[in-house]
Amino acid sequence: MDLSAVQSLPPPTISQHAVLSTPQDFIDAWKFELAHDFGKGGLPASWAPGQSGPKQWGGEDQKVDLPGNPTALALSADATSLAVAVNSQVLIYDATTLAVRRKRRYVGAIGLLAFHPSGRFLLSSSTVFGNRKVQEYIHLWDLGAEAGAGDWDAFTSRILDVSVEALVNERSWSAAEVEAMSPALKASLEELFHTAELRRDVQRGDALEGHLAGFGSRPFTHDGKFLFYIGGIVGWTRRI
Repeated sequence: MDLSAVQSLPPPTISQHAVLSTPQDFIDAWKFELAHDFGKGGLPASWAPGQSGPKQWGGEDQKVDLPGNPTALALSADATSLAVAVNSQVLIYDATTLAVRRKRRYVGAIGLLAFHPSGRFLLSSSTVFGNRKVQEYIHLWDLGAEAGAGDWDAFTSRILDVSVEALVNERSWSAAEVEAMSPALKASLEELFHTAELRRDVQRGDALEGHLAGFGSRPFTHDGKFLFYIGGIVGWTRRI
């Protein structure tokens, strides 16, 4: 749409006959009427080239069912891979088939994703809220390497089986106690190992303490040789 031809939108209205006694009543009665007759000087505005009209929900070419509300997404430069963050989990989809290629979980909520120009690396910026402290990390995921870590759910299940056996044999846990506490035990084990792996990644250089710049800035240089990030209040560059 040619935005230069847009007139001011009509103000939201509330029915004159509405009886508003609670905040929810006000929300239910609120009506924001979208202007569909944009024009200037009595002449209707024209649609941008290749656009025949407004898009409607339900008219998408493809859809993907996510395990939760997405917090960040990124498309590779060659438009073959789509990265989606759902809380602390990052999923890599084939952009054509929308099949999941890879997935990985981090500590903290993922707030920003960015592909390397080559598509081989994916940056994930996460925030970990601790006791009176907020720590930010940047994770560099080498998508060209083998999956390696495998399925975290299967891994923690194996560790849980060993732990349960020890609790029954050495701590006299009953079968009912094990069944009741297994979900909490598994969640605690997952958090423990993810936190330990985060510390290992920082030592290896696969994770950096800091965050990516905002406002649509690109973290990688055009040739992909350097990464710019912010550690504390100081900007840093790192050779890739």
